[in-house]
Amino acid sequence: MTSFFVKLNLPDQEQTCYCSQEQLAMTSSIVKAKFKGKRDDQTTYVANICAPRTPMVWGMPSIVNMDENNICSIVLENCASYNVTLERDNILGIMDTVEEEMVPLMDDFISSVSKTSTTTFQK
Repeated sequence: MTSFFVKLNLPDQEQTCYCSQEQLAMTSSIVKAKFKGKRDDQTTYVANICAPRTPMVWGMPSIVNMDENNICSIVLENCASYNVTLERDNILGIMDTVEEEMVPLMDDFISSVSKTSTTTFQK
């Protein structure tokens, strides 16, 4: 197991999130990571995985929840046909915050967006 960190993109300070993981070829895995910054319970955090030194490791932007010990889970995908070792202190991605109110994807909301799209953008 090797260690790596996620460099966070938060205002006023640089914060890190440490964890350990080796990525097997062509697999997805959930990595538990320790958030090393000040956590705000009212803030929604979104992890964006994009590793410059290991470009075949990536992850979809996803909402990250942290427990009382600042432990969060991040989903990583290794798209390479070989195992990837993530070295300590490599940048793995950024953590953004969500400013707007989030809208749950309920059937009525999806229908309204679909209806608006159909009337706005005629075929």
